[in-house]
Amino acid sequence: MNQERLRAMFEDALTDEPTNTGLVDDDVARGRALRGRRMRRRVGGAGAGAAALVAAALVVPASPLSLIDDERDGSPDSVQPAATSPGGAPLSPEVAESPLLREIWAAVETELPDDVELVDDSYVYDSGFGANGIYLSLERHERWFTLTISVGNGRPDLEDFRPCSDAPADSIFWSNAHTCDEGHDHAGRWRLMSESDGPVQRLTVLEDQSAAATVSLDQTSSDIAEDGTALGPVEWNLSTEETDAIAAAAWAVGERHDPADLTSGIDLSEALAAWPEMQATLEERLDLGPLTPVAPSDEASVEGTYDPETGAVADVDEQWQTGTIAARYATEDGIEVDVMVWQVARMYEPFCHERIGGCHLFSWGSDVAGQDDLDGLVGPGASGALGDRAGIHVVIGTGELVDPENPESAELERKVSAAHVALSRLVPFLGDDPSPISEDT
Repeated sequence: MNQERLRAMFEDALTDEPTNTGLVDDDVARGRALRGRRMRRRVGGAGAGAAALVAAALVVPASPLSLIDDERDGSPDSVQPAATSPGGAPLSPEVAESPLLREIWAAVETELPDDVELVDDSYVYDSGFGANGIYLSLERHERWFTLTISVGNGRPDLEDFRPCSDAPADSIFWSNAHTCDEGHDHAGRWRLMSESDGPVQRLTVLEDQSAAATVSLDQTSSDIAEDGTALGPVEWNLSTEETDAIAAAAWAVGERHDPADLTSGIDLSEALAAWPEMQATLEERLDLGPLTPVAPSDEASVEGTYDPETGAVADVDEQWQTGTIAARYATEDGIEVDVMVWQVARMYEPFCHERIGGCHLFSWGSDVAGQDDLDGLVGPGASGALGDRAGIHVVIGTGELVDPENPESAELERKVSAAHVALSRLVPFLGDDPSPISEDT
């Protein structure tokens, strides 16, 4: 696949998608969400006879706006670099304003091979709202690829998650990896490395109790099929030794910081406290009439606590701020609506739930496998990442997948996208800025 074909494909992806496609797509319009459309979902369920989520995992290989020549250099919608690094790399505003992200880039830059450089018109980007990471669109020998490098606080139970020897059953990424290594490295850090041909991706993790670092390499310029799988043997743009060195450099940045400064993500306890406002916002944005909480069919088997006033079922670990808040509502016409907010313990840990019919691995795109025991709804929906470890999911259970040719179906899709954006803004984040998602996005 040559660069001309890639450019055409990326431009088609940017122009053919429906408008108002949710939080991450709003980010793309600002040049911040660098995995364009990756969190957008059409939602199905058990009755659909397929996986409940259809993932769009296209990775944009440069500043999204730079792909369309008419929108560069002074266009009102262009994103200009806020600063340059000492090495001359252009920095996005979010990276320029963050000492931690600038430090991560400085460390990573020293480990990039001499023949690797940023793609033309690309910047050093942040990896997303509320995340401690950077995103790079790179080129080596005229082959494009991307790196997402994240730093976080370490966990005390490092070896409890062993995705190579005990892969999560519903996780495509870990269970289908053709190469997967886990164990301690020469410095005593817990190391995970996984390579997959579909999509063509390598994930490297270094972690101890002081800090964690992850590096995701995506082969955007490999010879790949439309579904993202490799058409032949993969020629990796970076060796495992090179990605290990980048991960070690990022980990060293984290190790120099207080763990509290590395703890990113959402505040699930505060999100639960804000659930009445979220319920009201959902009702307002969907504009389907009053939404009445639907009680679990078997409340005794529910994991968590059910609140009949808000409809929220909460299972939250307050110490680590991990867990799930899920609610189901019904309109006067009997249409059901699902809302879910969750956070996992690790950046590289998939989230699996019966109502979304598979798993999400948000820091590196979707990770979806079909299930036979789904309790999810079928209809227009949207899912998106909140930082490195959390996500939000909204779906209207019409019983049918979205039909863009049907005005009523398209209008419901627009409403659920608007609700997804509005609810994402209401979820509080940990740290000094509980509301990093501004009204301007």
